Parts: sequence; C-alpha cells; structure tokens
Amino acid sequence: MRNRPKEAICQDCGTVYIKNSSAQVRCAACQKAYARKRHREQEARYRSRWYSSEAKDAKKKKQTRQSDAKEAAERLADNIRNADAAGLSYGMYMAKKFRTGGNQHGNEA
Repeated sequence: MRNRPKEAICQDCGTVYIKNSSAQVRCAACQKAYARKRHREQEARYRSRWYSSEAKDAKKKKQTRQSDAKEAAERLADNIRNADAAGLSYGMYMAKKFRTGGNQHGNEA
C-alpha cells in the first residue's frame, strides 16, 4: 500500500489542500495568517503585564520596601551614634534601651 497525499478542507477558508501532516487543519495561507494573529495576541498579553494595575502596584511596593530599608538604615545609624555617645557598645545600648522601654513608639509625649 502506497501513502497517497491526503486532501483536506481548510477549517478557516474551506479550500481543498494537500495535507503535509496528520495534524494539519489549515491551508498554508490561513496557517500563516493564524500564526501572525496568535503572535499579536501573545505580544499584547506580554505588554499588558507591564502596563496593568498589578505592575503599578508591584512598583509601588518595591518603592515602599526601598524607602523602608532606607529608614531602617537611618535608625540603625542613629542607634550606633547614640551608643557611641553614651560610651556603650551597640549591643549593650540596645539591651538597655529594651529594658527601659525606649524602643516603643507612641509613648513619647
């Protein structure tokens, strides 16, 4: 038995074409157009990730984390300066601060 080329009908335009594989469902022209359309949709999905509200929220969160890190670094530097001024090591200064309740925010009047 010889493999004869099988004819098929394009699912998009309805023309008869010779199948190159068993999975082929479109003629060459329609397949090219379908591939371009899918590529455009994929690119649109990719771009929407950059301009969506989730991306903007993520950018805000990153900026907040960075500013929080800067504030923490400033607090650390301030505590180191205070410890040095008191003539204590940083660890002893922080232990004394915790014992006296100096780390609680909101108790300042």
